[in-house]
Amino acid sequence: INRHYIVVAALKALADEGKLPMAKVAEAIAGRLFPLPEQADMRAEAIRRLAANDQAAYRASLWAVARFDVTPQLHQIRCPTLVVAGENDATVPMTSKRALAEHIRGSRMQVIPRSGHATPLDQPEAFNQAALAFLQAAECNAWQPIAKPRP
Repeated sequence: INRHYIVVAALKALADEGKLPMAKVAEAIAGRLFPLPEQADMRAEAIRRLAANDQAAYRASLWAVARFDVTPQLHQIRCPTLVVAGENDATVPMTSKRALAEHIRGSRMQVIPRSGHATPLDQPEAFNQAALAFLQAAECNAWQPIAKPRP
């Protein structure tokens, strides 16, 4: 599963190391996360929080995300799994989300309409409904406590 799409916009903004202030990087990233006019408050809060990050540390975390790959282990997941996808996510392509779901046996993918990359924030009611419905239906032996052996 290609993970490099996650960091492309941020790394482009950080390409001129130190030349672009973190506030400008934050604006670019928040603009992709919350592009709609009605998301102005969320965009402003994202800018505030992202701008507070140390630029070198933020860059290092993005590279870590880009390199992190557990794809070979996904088939080992045995618990019910819900992959939530924002219909309008400009950060992670839908093909990558589908690939994630396909690698996890028995997983379910839920696409949330009118949502981007930050689904729990931009569509909280739809996200919560999807999560609650999934959790109510889920049964997984891996979540059962392991009985202690009797003496």
